[in-house]
Amino acid sequence: MPGRSKQTVLIVDDQEINRGILKFILENDYDTLEAENGLRALDILKGSKDRVNAILLDVIMPEMDGYGFLEAIRGTKYADLPIIVLTGSTDSEEENRALEMGAWDFISKPYQPQILLSRLRNAIARSQIFV
Repeated sequence: MPGRSKQTVLIVDDQEINRGILKFILENDYDTLEAENGLRALDILKGSKDRVNAILLDVIMPEMDGYGFLEAIRGTKYADLPIIVLTGSTDSEEENRALEMGAWDFISKPYQPQILLSRLRNAIARSQIFV
């Protein structure tokens, strides 16, 4: 649609290569912001003039990992944002922990671009039902 701005996804991953891959996957459909850890992601959320519509969150990062980020936003205005955890782990305990802490979905790396896009699109659509 002409004049319609793209939704914004915050990519939180300490590996620049991973952020680059995700940005490439998302670039046709979304605007992106990037953070290298949970602390930086919190700063971006608090200072961003652009409304973040969803977050793709790595688990293992320095300074503040994905679980620390999920804990930090619990009870804040950001707690209802769709968060999809992306991790190299296939451990069902890690998946359960992320979901229990408020993540909306969990995708193990390597992820399939079309599945990632579908899950992201669905999460954002579900989040907007009650807006």
